[in-house]
Parts: sequence; C-alpha cells; structure tokens
Amino acid sequence: MKNIYLIILTGLFFINNLYSQIPGRGEFKVGIVNSVSNQFNLAISTSEYSWDWINNTVVSIKNYYRNYTDVIGSKNFDAPKDKNAAIDSIAWGKFSITVESISPNFSRTFTLDLRDENWSQETTYSVYQKDTYLIIDQSSQIIYLKGSDPIGNVVTHTISNGDIINIWDFLQIEIPPDQSNFKIPLTLNNRVENYSSDFGYLVSNNVNKNSGDTVNIYANTQNNIMHGTSDTTIGSERKYSFDWTYNNVVPSTGTNIYQAEMNYSIDQLSSDKSITRNFRTIWPLTIKTNLNEYGSISVDSIYFKDPTTDNQFHAYNSPSSGFVKNEAFDSLSIIVSNNPEQKYSVIAKSSINYGGNKYCWYGGDFNPANQTDLLLSSATSLTANYKGIQISNNSNAIANNSQRKFINVAGSLFLAYESLNRVWLEESTDNGPTWIILNNGQPIDDGPQAKSPSIDEVDPYNIAVVFQQKDASDNGSTINFVKLSISSGQITDKESIASMPDYSRMRPRL
Repeated sequence: MKNIYLIILTGLFFINNLYSQIPGRGEFKVGIVNSVSNQFNLAISTSEYSWDWINNTVVSIKNYYRNYTDVIGSKNFDAPKDKNAAIDSIAWGKFSITVESISPNFSRTFTLDLRDENWSQETTYSVYQKDTYLIIDQSSQIIYLKGSDPIGNVVTHTISNGDIINIWDFLQIEIPPDQSNFKIPLTLNNRVENYSSDFGYLVSNNVNKNSGDTVNIYANTQNNIMHGTSDTTIGSERKYSFDWTYNNVVPSTGTNIYQAEMNYSIDQLSSDKSITRNFRTIWPLTIKTNLNEYGSISVDSIYFKDPTTDNQFHAYNSPSSGFVKNEAFDSLSIIVSNNPEQKYSVIAKSSINYGGNKYCWYGGDFNPANQTDLLLSSATSLTANYKGIQISNNSNAIANNSQRKFINVAGSLFLAYESLNRVWLEESTDNGPTWIILNNGQPIDDGPQAKSPSIDEVDPYNIAVVFQQKDASDNGSTINFVKLSISSGQITDKESIASMPDYSRMRPRL
C-alpha cells in the first residue's frame, strides 16, 4: 500500500510540476516544456462562425483569427466567460490550430472544437475543472493536449496532423455540450426590383420581422420564411411579392421560389447570409369568353397556365366579369425546370354549351389549337369569340328575298345565313337534328362585314355561295363567289365578280 501511495504522489507531483512550467492565468494555455529555444509560432483560425460573451450575451463572430510569431515561452487565453487575466481570449468555435516549434523545427496542424458554452474554468461552470494545455515538448519533438476530467484525472492526447478533437470528449465531460445560443446571423429584406430601400415585414419561423432585420438561426436545421407584406406601390404602379433570392442559404428540395413561403437551412461557414423577397410590377389581366349572339356575355371557362405556380394548364371559370388575375406580373418570362422563357399562357375551349345551344370558337385573342403566351406591360383584357350553331343575332338571317338559303344535296342539308355581320354556312347530315359550321367554324367571307348570301349546288361534289362583302378600306363593296367541297367543307375557290360603290344591300342570286 505504501508503494502504491508513493506512485500516486509521484504522478501528481509530476503533473503539477508540468503545469507550473506554463505560467500565467487563463483557461487555454499554449507553451513549451523541455525547452531548447523556448520559441514557437501559433495560428488559430476558422472558416466558420464562432461566438463570444459580450455584455452578458452570446454574440456571433464572423472572422476569428489569431496569428503569433516568435512567441517566447507561452501564450495564454481566457475563456469567453472568464476574461479576467490573460492578454487575449479564445472564442467558442471550431478552430484550425497550427503550432510550430522554432529550433528545433517541427509543427502540427489539427482541429480543436470548443463549441460548448460551459467551457470555462469559473466555479460556476464546474464541469470543466482545470485549464487545458497545448504543450510543445522541444526535446522529444512532440505536441500534445493535457487537462483533467471532472473528477481530477489527468488526460492527454498526442497530436498528429489532421486530428479532430472536441474539448468535451477530450476532457470526458459526461453532459452534452451546450450549443443552444450558438446561432448564425441571417439578414431579411423586402426589395422592389431595381430599388434598394427596405419596406414592410417578413415572417421568420412564425415571428414577424421588419425588412432589414437580422435574425439568428441554428445551422443545419430546417427553418421557414414567409412573405408578410404582399404588395406596395411606387408612384402609380403596384408592386407585388414575386420571388425569393438568397445568399449562402440552401432552400429545401423542390422549392418554388415564386411561392410566398420557403423552407431552408444554412451552414456554419462565416459568410454573409441573407434572404430577399423581391417585388415586381403587376397588372390586372382579364380573360373572357364571348357569346356574341347571346348578349356578348362571358360564360363557362378558359384554360390558363401560370409559371409561378405549377406551370400547368388548369380550367378557370370565366363568368360575366371573366377570369380575372389582378396580380399578373410585368414581363414574366422565367425558367421553370430548365425550360426557359416560360410565360403566362391561355387556351380557349373549342366549344361551349350554354342555354341549350352549342357555341363554337371562331376567333378572338386566343384559340383552342395553340397556347397563346402573354408578356404583359399594361392592363390587359383578352377575349375568345364563340358562334352559336343555328343561331343568329339578325332577325332576317334566313329571309330569302328571292335568294336561296337552303339546299339539299345528296341527303345533306346546307344553310347559308347572316349573323354577327358575317356570312356563315352550316351542314346537317341527319336531316336537321344536328348541324356543324363549315369552313372550320369560320365565316366564309373575308370581312370586315358581309351579308345577303345565296346558295346553290354546283355539282354532286361542290356547292357555291354568293354574297355582298364590304370593302375594308372604303365604303364600297363587292359581290363575292365562293365554292366549297361537300366532302371536306372547305373553300376550294373564291373570287370577286362585281364591285359596288357602297354597301347598300344587294341580293345576289345563284
């Protein structure tokens, strides 16, 4: 028992003697033992944020860096919460440390993680009992860490290049490190495109924050940002919440930057981090159907694509006021899923059933065959026009006035009539219950106006219509002849056969 007791006392004497060779106060001490030249260089740096204790608050530090050359003997650092003795203090952070002995020349570079707010040797933070030493043994040319665990046992680690050491594991602290106040600053902004002033607010993790504010966020965790202010006005133009841009922020997979909400994370790298909600000029967009022969009302629906949502066509009701999008963005042409120049787009329905009648598209600002892309620069209204089958807005549409309006050719009925100041031709192949508009649903005249049609059979394969058409450039008119194929319903020949000085009603006949 005496021999064991003597060994323990000898070991404690050696440890205390070793510590005493690195003089001065502080919690992290770097120094030389078994000196040869008693000189060294020391560099402490990090590419990540670190934290200090200032005015009783944990404060983030963007760039912690220390570089000492030709240090004689030792260099001591206070812990952030125990700044009372040493010339300098070291922050809470994950540091790259390079220690270089001068004559003899040898060095080590390793990582030391001090990210534990409990790390301090004040009695208040008793889980860390003793100072931590980084020792340079110039005689044996080794560098090692030395300290004490919570019950006073000495712990050491001989350092090799590339080692990664965290202070709580090295000193065998049994409670997890306290990192609850180690957050990263993130700046939030609302910005109108081409302007730099802040306005309004955003909602960060369900808390309202003014534009220009900095919030503190945990690294590598999911966070949420939503627009708060949705629109503003500059001069006479409305500016509306448009998209997210960000700096050193990682949005969640599948994020649509045009949506009002975004989930994201940030890393701990010491770079400026910001999220901006951009605002763009908007215009009212109105899209209507038009049943000209039914009081020019808008009914049924249209197909509309918005690239800021899912960039897919959806049916939208087009009531009497039409489909109205009051916040349509100016000059919208964006990349969606690697597809460039995606714009607002609209497609018309080919036909509409209303009031017991069928109406077929025949013209307007958009059509059923192809999408019409929109690039807005002002308030915009679009209309698709529909023509009713067996319907006219002219009460004398089929008054014959010595003109033939109906014919029967090989079991098919053909009807030529006026409506909407144009001339139309319809066919029924079932003796009247159902009809279609020939010429692909278009009037057979060239516009702008036409009237007084007369129809007849040319041969078993063709029919002909003559009518009066107003000149587009003056008040005159022409008598036009049109021949159509019975099988295709398409115009195969047309010509003007007479000119008139005005548009007073004539009654050409076949």
